Amino acid sequence: MTETEGKVKVSLRALEARCKRYAETHDGDTLKRCRQGTSAHAELGDYYFVDVRGNYVTASGWSEETLIEWAREKGILKPYEEVAA
Repeated sequence: MTETEGKVKVSLRALEARCKRYAETHDGDTLKRCRQGTSAHAELGDYYFVDVRGNYVTASGWSEETLIEWAREKGILKPYEEVAA
């Protein structure tokens, strides 16, 4: 049995929604996705977090892989789940 057999597929959009809900309830931040090709993308990366109360960036420069790792660390993405390509 390979590592990916028997895993439940989760779409990237569903993972983004889960991460956003987690950040809003635990950290008071919100997850934002930066559009590719914009001037801000070079500075902020694919994903960044914004403090809702102060309206400032708390974390930036995150790639899709970084978001997946963070979701696994926080328990948002379970061991039996994988992000669908």
